[in-house]
Amino acid sequence: MIVAGLIFAVVAAWLLNDVYGSAVSTLLKQRNKLRNDVTRLEMATRSESLRRRLDSFMEKSLPADRFRAASEYQNWLIDLSARSGIREPKAEAATAKDSPKEGYRNYTFTFRGKGTLAELAAFLRQFHEYDNLHLIRNVLLKPSKDAKYLDITLNIDALAMTQSANRTLVMHLRDPETDPDVAERMSRSVIERDFFVDAKSATPVVEITRPTSPPKFDPTPYCFVTAIVESFGKTEVWLGNRISGQLDRLHVGDRFRIGEMPCTLTKIDFNSITVEADGGLYRIPFGYSFDDAEYLGDVTTEDPPG
Repeated sequence: MIVAGLIFAVVAAWLLNDVYGSAVSTLLKQRNKLRNDVTRLEMATRSESLRRRLDSFMEKSLPADRFRAASEYQNWLIDLSARSGIREPKAEAATAKDSPKEGYRNYTFTFRGKGTLAELAAFLRQFHEYDNLHLIRNVLLKPSKDAKYLDITLNIDALAMTQSANRTLVMHLRDPETDPDVAERMSRSVIERDFFVDAKSATPVVEITRPTSPPKFDPTPYCFVTAIVESFGKTEVWLGNRISGQLDRLHVGDRFRIGEMPCTLTKIDFNSITVEADGGLYRIPFGYSFDDAEYLGDVTTEDPPG
């Protein structure tokens, strides 16, 4: 009986392992195959998304030819200034930096001219209506002696994809359904500023207010250094709040708040500002938000790093 029982147990175990073990093994193989299929599908989806994005970059690129890219984009800037009413326009291609690993060439242009705030706003509005691979990196504005016109200097970056099929410059209008008011908002934020106010008599706005009702959020990504200008011999910085649309004009020494954090503007450079906050010094480049601030060190009695 004992021997018969042992033989039965062995046979039962063998049958269970053969039947269920085989089924489990099959299920595991099917699961692994599905995982591989999902991974391949995800990779294909990402690849397709990247391909469409790259194709879009190729279409919106400056011409691949170095000479055509520089000369035709300069001509476009001059034509844009004529449509905006800006006087004495000049456009220069300052540098062209190759990035062969990334597959593009970065051109830096300098545009100069004279015009009113309204004409500058018209230029900026039309510039941002085109969704090419270009952006205004820096804006310098200086009133003329009679305060009739602004001396305008714009530093502009534009990209040419080295594998682009573009033989001539093709400008692409932005899709109005994507952000129908972007160009109008950008121009309005400039034209509504009282730029020619006497800096000595002006009362600076030194506090950026934020909604205090919950839910609370970090406001630093929405406060940008939008302009660094010289008005009547005094340099000032314009801080733009992209949540409320508010714009504050500050000078060195002015105190303000980012959310609940008190800050002090300690330095204004050509293309960045330095701010004291929470016992530390931070540098924010022109065109970037406070979320991109670079920590320079603790506050000392010495001048902040340059």
